[in-house]
Amino acid sequence: MSQEKVLKYKEEKANRKSIMRKQRVARIVRNSVAGVIVIAVLGWVGYSGVTTYIDNMPRKEVTVDYAAVSDYETALTEEKKAEEKTEDKQEDKTEAEEKTE
Repeated sequence: MSQEKVLKYKEEKANRKSIMRKQRVARIVRNSVAGVIVIAVLGWVGYSGVTTYIDNMPRKEVTVDYAAVSDYETALTEEKKAEEKTEDKQEDKTEAEEKTE
């Protein structure tokens, strides 16, 4: 049993550099993955917080008075009706003149 321990120790000592290198790489990978996860979670929490804050902000209410637009449309329709009446009168006059001739 003692001889086995000695052989195991010698083997570990011979491979110590490669074992330490593997452990160092594993530690770096583990820390990097943990860092990326932490950054992702913090980003998500920050984004959610800002979105919630913006959604809960009071909105300004604006009222619009469309009276001017309605008046303008009314004036346009009245003008159009007046033009149609004058055109009808002119057509009636020309028809009457043609009949008299």
